[in-house]
Amino acid sequence: IYRPFVDGRPQPLQLVLRAVSAIAPDGAGAAAGSVTETPGSVAAAGSAARPAAAGPGAGTAPRGVARLGPLPANFGGVLPCADCQGIRQSLDLFPDGAFHWRSTYLGKPPADTPDDIGRWLLASDGATLLLFGGREAPVRFVLRDDGALRLLDLEGRPIQSSFNYELRRAPGAFTPFEPRATLRGAYVYFADAPTFTDCATGQRLPVAPEADALALERAYTSAQQPPATPRLVVVDGRIAQRMPMEGAGLRPTLVVDRLVRLGNPGETCPAPPANAALEGPRWRLTRLNGVSVANTDRQREAWLQFDASQSRIAGSGGCNAVTGSYALDAAAVRFTRVAGTMLACRDDPQQERAFVAMLGQVRRWLVAGRLLEFIDSEDRLLARFEAAPATLRAR
Repeated sequence: IYRPFVDGRPQPLQLVLRAVSAIAPDGAGAAAGSVTETPGSVAAAGSAARPAAAGPGAGTAPRGVARLGPLPANFGGVLPCADCQGIRQSLDLFPDGAFHWRSTYLGKPPADTPDDIGRWLLASDGATLLLFGGREAPVRFVLRDDGALRLLDLEGRPIQSSFNYELRRAPGAFTPFEPRATLRGAYVYFADAPTFTDCATGQRLPVAPEADALALERAYTSAQQPPATPRLVVVDGRIAQRMPMEGAGLRPTLVVDRLVRLGNPGETCPAPPANAALEGPRWRLTRLNGVSVANTDRQREAWLQFDASQSRIAGSGGCNAVTGSYALDAAAVRFTRVAGTMLACRDDPQQERAFVAMLGQVRRWLVAGRLLEFIDSEDRLLARFEAAPATLRAR
């Protein structure tokens, strides 16, 4: 029996959750996949837990996740390097959506290069792996049928080269490496059990009582916030395997090497990455036929919006309104009866004509996070859009 409240105060509880693959729609049993055991922890609250809202695909595994195979797993390989012998890659993927990534430059003196950590996500096609970490844009891999991850270029297209651009699953038991990086997350010190929830990965980690942990604890307690209130902190540290205070087996634990700063009250982590829905958001054009499109004036930006109730599109080529119909079939899309107004615009109408012509060439669509891409029958990128913030979707 575990009592979540002692003398009216919430107590930390340690839980072990077993992640299983989705149940087949006919109830015949679990689909082929992994069964992993993931330790985690929750803090007791003063109210009952609220179930998550159901959405499209709720209760089923994300499309394509079975192709990744059992997780956690390490994928490794040596990728080409312009000024070194190669870049050895070690990529750990975890079933909770987190990743740890280490790059080692061969033939160069050892450098204290921080590792990259973040969240992985499968794009709408179920075959494109997105890594949202410390880079400006997510890194993309395509999931090959043989289980390998092949790196894609900055446009998300296959790299045409005789050099190796693949990472392959490491055989044998999974052994994680210990990433070292500057971490930003929510720290809580309560009942002599400090925890840290990393913004980049979403992982909730106990804090080891070593290195600079005492400085972090003192900074937190001196801030005089209510007990058990999360406070954003930035630390230089590493995620190491340590024995827990209770229970058996090594667990991921934060080792604080240096406290960088204590965040301001009310400062929180950004929302985790997720694929936007194709239908609903207002998509603004950022790239057309290989050329970047600036969005300096919202009144003149090109955009599209999909109306699922009528299978209609509405939008603008930058000046004139655009309307039409569309039909979806999995990742395929066809636009028909596309028409537009014929206002006399001050800007060069060339982009508007190219925008409308592009819609007739689209054969496939892909949503990767907040980006929407249109691709033609020869797998060429025709256009890229970005989902506008919710407050700007109405026009």
